[in-house]
Amino acid sequence: MAYTTEINPGDYIRACVKLQADPDARTAIATLLGLAPAQAATAAATPVTYEDAPLSGSGVEQSAEAINLAGAESEEKPHRRESPMDRTDLETIPAKLTSLQRVRVQVRLEARMSLEDSSAESPEPDPLFDITQTRAIVSRTLARVTSKGPWDFDQVVEKCARGEALASVPRLPQASLSSGVQLLIDRGEALMVFAQDQARLAKTIVRLAGEDKTQILSFSGFPSRAGSGGMFRWKAYEEQLPPPGTVVALLTDFGIGRPAWLASPAPSSQWREFAERLRNRQCPLVAFVPYAPHRWPQDLTSAITFIHWDRSTGTSAVHAAIGKGLRSRHSN
Repeated sequence: MAYTTEINPGDYIRACVKLQADPDARTAIATLLGLAPAQAATAAATPVTYEDAPLSGSGVEQSAEAINLAGAESEEKPHRRESPMDRTDLETIPAKLTSLQRVRVQVRLEARMSLEDSSAESPEPDPLFDITQTRAIVSRTLARVTSKGPWDFDQVVEKCARGEALASVPRLPQASLSSGVQLLIDRGEALMVFAQDQARLAKTIVRLAGEDKTQILSFSGFPSRAGSGGMFRWKAYEEQLPPPGTVVALLTDFGIGRPAWLASPAPSSQWREFAERLRNRQCPLVAFVPYAPHRWPQDLTSAITFIHWDRSTGTSAVHAAIGKGLRSRHSN
């Protein structure tokens, strides 16, 4: 397939300039391009140099007198027009730059502030216990009645009046955390939503009972196996029974909030056996449950002391459930 291109005087001019042709060569070029002698003579009368064509574009001032390339380029020319910048011997072309519109810095600052606001962390949810009463609730819940209170002067006077010898000084009962606490935290999937509350409550217990008298163990669902760290480090709970007299605190839901796709929770009979084992060691068992009392397993309330882990719980509710302090409870 052959292509045809219209030849115009601009082609003749570019060829002459490129080849730096003398008069005889110009005549030969015109003949090759098929131009009439009159067209070639008219084009040759208008010499063109690269210096006469300044740069064009945004921010560069140019005059009409500098552009003498009428018809120098075809509308359908397949090749790029040679730019003055392609020559290495060009002199510096003076140019006048146009001032750009000034941008306010405030716009950039506002954009940065909005970006920082969008990436800011959301505030933590409120704890389950009222923050102003947490220490009082925990200390009252985990305190155990001991016989290390102040002297019972009524008994002292009575024995002295009967002439009985005081082999030991009778003392009034007193609630204390001196027996230590073993904290069992349920790490099952159903309790993941309460992970932050578990961490807060654990820190409060350690501060109140003392780090040296607090043992924290993790389990999942039921504490047949427990331990610190990952599940691969857990071992049988029988090997980690607390010393006699230690208060055992459970952070669990007894399967109340278990999703349908998880395995069935431990039966109540298994929990009663667990409570009986601790009772034989004189270890009171108390459970912090984040669900309302009407959802608690009622057949366990006689073996385990339940505390509603909720903002509605106050010290008066704890006193009604525990009295002056924890005691080992017999299961029915």
